Amino acid sequence: PAAPLGSGRRARDAAAQKPSTRRRRRAHLRGTTTRRYKRHRASATQMAAVAPDTDEWQPPPHEPEIGDIESYQAFARALNAPPKKLIPIGERDRRWYNKKSHILLEADPEALVTPEKLAQWRPNIDNVPVGERRCPQCGHAHKNPALVKTYCLCHHCSFIHEPASTIASMVKKKWLREQGKIRILAASYGHPSDASQAVDCTAALEALCEKSARESLFLDRTEDLRRTLSNGKDPAPGARKVVIVRYILNGRRGTVSTWEGNFAGRLKEDFEIKGGAARPLINIVRAQYGQPGGIKNGRGAFDVTDSLQARVHAARGRFCIVKRDEHLPSWFGEPSLGRAKTLTVEYEINGSAGEMHEYELNGRLMYPMSVAASPSVAPQILIESASYGWTEELLDAWKARYHKDIFDMQAIRAKRTAGLALTREDNNRLRKLPAIEEKLKKLYQLKAGSVDATGLVQRRVEACGGSLLFFAGDSPEEELASWASVELQKLQVDPTVADDLNAELGDPTPYQSKLLHIEYLIVGHDAERRTEAPEATASGYEANFIMQRKGIVERVLTNTDEGKAFCSEHVLIGIPTIMPTVEVRYASYGHPTKPKFNWNVTEAVKWLANAQGGSRLHLDTDLDLDETFGDPCPGMRKKLVIRYYVRGFHGCTRVDEDPMDYLSTDIQIGYLPTADDPFGAKPPRNATQIAVDEIQKLRMVDATGRSTEVKEGKYTHLGRAW
Repeated sequence: PAAPLGSGRRARDAAAQKPSTRRRRRAHLRGTTTRRYKRHRASATQMAAVAPDTDEWQPPPHEPEIGDIESYQAFARALNAPPKKLIPIGERDRRWYNKKSHILLEADPEALVTPEKLAQWRPNIDNVPVGERRCPQCGHAHKNPALVKTYCLCHHCSFIHEPASTIASMVKKKWLREQGKIRILAASYGHPSDASQAVDCTAALEALCEKSARESLFLDRTEDLRRTLSNGKDPAPGARKVVIVRYILNGRRGTVSTWEGNFAGRLKEDFEIKGGAARPLINIVRAQYGQPGGIKNGRGAFDVTDSLQARVHAARGRFCIVKRDEHLPSWFGEPSLGRAKTLTVEYEINGSAGEMHEYELNGRLMYPMSVAASPSVAPQILIESASYGWTEELLDAWKARYHKDIFDMQAIRAKRTAGLALTREDNNRLRKLPAIEEKLKKLYQLKAGSVDATGLVQRRVEACGGSLLFFAGDSPEEELASWASVELQKLQVDPTVADDLNAELGDPTPYQSKLLHIEYLIVGHDAERRTEAPEATASGYEANFIMQRKGIVERVLTNTDEGKAFCSEHVLIGIPTIMPTVEVRYASYGHPTKPKFNWNVTEAVKWLANAQGGSRLHLDTDLDLDETFGDPCPGMRKKLVIRYYVRGFHGCTRVDEDPMDYLSTDIQIGYLPTADDPFGAKPPRNATQIAVDEIQKLRMVDATGRSTEVKEGKYTHLGRAW
């Protein structure tokens, strides 16, 4: 059955009608709608008088298309509106059409953006003469296009002419596989910024590399560079000149520069790029300097990977350090003038594996065994805010905290008064009520006064290597963790000597208690949260991880009679890794040649390594091996063998500028000169150790009955040890 045509009385009347009556009523309504539509269409056609004579349906004239001038004119005539001056608009200005009121807004002709106006300010970098290079930002021509590989920054706006990706096309595939060989890609000698006063010295430096079998490039500071690099001519008389070199070493490109000293043509200090077969410990995967969002439309940030990789090469592949007092635009260029920038570095610290062994005498090692790995990944701790003293906000927060505790305890006391049973925790909390009331009373007696200690606390983090913050307390109840004790021992910090914070941070409110409030951020090994970071480094070994987290540390200090202030508990913020950096994979202790008299002591050695913080394993000569591991073969000389594994890192760090053009803190990546290096050369074994090794080999060979080397006197050179 058909649905009713309306509601209420009309719906009931329609339902009572016969089907034929309902059909006639529907037809009548359809006819009425059709007649109304035709009258409306005819009226609209007469008003517009612009619709073409076609059978196709046309849009109503009172709804003109966007930018349709004829429809707008017809609409104006129908309304008898006075004529107005019409301004033609382009594709870029269609947004000025108001769809709601169907009015085409009139704009100032001077404000319209036209192709002619765009051409007036856009740099002309397309139609330039042959052999000329123009800056893509300001349009100024490069003063010497032949040296665009080394003078890649615009002399006018410091924008980059030649990105690092273009010089990669100059690298041959076989150079990427060479180890320890130096290949010069581009080099120049002359004025620091004016390329027209510089000469190309690539061939001269290539010849110097050939003399050293491409294992080093050395320029003596006493040597006259004008004769060596520019055929006896001075490219920039009266100016302090610079040598810029772009090269490739161990498959990684580098860019380095060295300046003249006080004498023309003589360097300030010796310049050297070392090659050789030394294995690099770290690599700079990618580095950008500029806006936090990175490169957009070719602007906003520069690729500075080559400049940082050159610092790694200068440190023999061990570390890379960028100090916070270095002026970054003078080193990298100016990617975004007048805006705050960041330096983002994606790095890779290689892992390793090795084995060490030593013999025992009377249950103790003849010589100590040690392996340590403490790579630095800094900054890891960023101090977001730090205050020393009482601010108005902190006073109100602590008062509210104590008021809440007192309210909860009064509720517990009311329960006890009502005869309800209390738990042990409630009774313990209730006993603290008088002490909390006393603390609240003292809070109301304090005066607000504080100092901003953010910078000072950040400098303290830098002094501890960028991955540790420590203020020693005078009466700590808890012992330090093993990893913290090892780190403090390496920093030569005595945790038993309390730190006077009044001397460190200043005394804002003498003769009253103060609050040390620190809000920190541990950025982790991957500050940019690159989820695609692999679980293994390029060397094929496992990668370690450092988790991100935020936190707040608060300590209340009271002045002593001498005007000093000490924390009662230690202030310790550190970054223990997820997994130990040095992991023992296998260890055995027993007979040197017979496996059946060897015991597997892997778990015991692992426990010793973890007790030392997970970043080192040191076994001294005073360690009783028989008591620690047991005695697998009493009365016989035994041997301790340890196979270890050193994990690397693959991560990213980002540091903002504060102040402008300077980093807020230092960047330290790799094995610093004071850090433990598992890749370093092991101390040579002395004559006694060599003799013991050879004797054990002879015992192994004699046991087979096939050795004649002893009869021939081949080992008589061992002397008294033999």
